[in-house]
Amino acid sequence: MEACRPIGVQLLNDDGAPACAWTLADILDISNGGFCLLITEHPELAITTLMRLRLDVRPHPSFGVDLLHGELRWFVNSGFVLSFGVGLDALLAAIPPLLPCRRAARRELDPAEQLIG
Repeated sequence: MEACRPIGVQLLNDDGAPACAWTLADILDISNGGFCLLITEHPELAITTLMRLRLDVRPHPSFGVDLLHGELRWFVNSGFVLSFGVGLDALLAAIPPLLPCRRAARRELDPAEQLIG
């Protein structure tokens, strides 16, 4: 399987405010109800179970939206990688085709960029 473009992930506090900066995650698996994601470059994220989060899926226009919202279902922090499951708030009507990653280096997220959603 060819690697696909990474997506942005941001953890949210109970009040819906950002709990951390945006970080990039690789999609390991996708279903109508959620994702399995992998983060290889992450600061110390203060992760707790059942956290809310938002996903910036703009690198894959076939989703038809910029942001998806969901809930952290499980996570495994292996020290150098973090894998986690995301349950989406709304089921995807269909699993969209994912665009391949064509970059030699990971893209940078603009920390000043504010996404509405």
